Amino acid sequence: MGGAKGRWTRNENSLACFVQALQGTTVVVELQNDIVLRGHLDEVDAHMNLLLADVLCENPEGERTKMGQVWVKGTRIRYIHMSKNLNVSTTIENHREKMRKASKMYAQENTKHLNLKDRQTINTGESASAVSDTDRPNVD
Repeated sequence: MGGAKGRWTRNENSLACFVQALQGTTVVVELQNDIVLRGHLDEVDAHMNLLLADVLCENPEGERTKMGQVWVKGTRIRYIHMSKNLNVSTTIENHREKMRKASKMYAQENTKHLNLKDRQTINTGESASAVSDTDRPNVD
């Protein structure tokens, strides 16, 4: 669980979170236009837009085409099929934990950066954005 008071954040409590947890696996994506894509799920964003690699594309007539990479808009997805051997709850929890760790590391790095700026301001006696009159160009 994440967020305030142990509640899940919106991203953690969405279907996109589950699809993001599938990154790195092979999936089959059925589109609304009856095209079927089978490939390696490389990237997923919060809108469930997908980037698939090493894709085998099958059109409604059964013709197959190999493609390197395919970007799929999330609103065009009908179904996403995954391996039968995948433990869904473990996969989601592992992804959530990974996201929490990344968020914590980002917050720590951001705090370090802000603390460094504060120390620079104290040492120089002025804010980083302050410009003295002597630094301004003469426009006469």
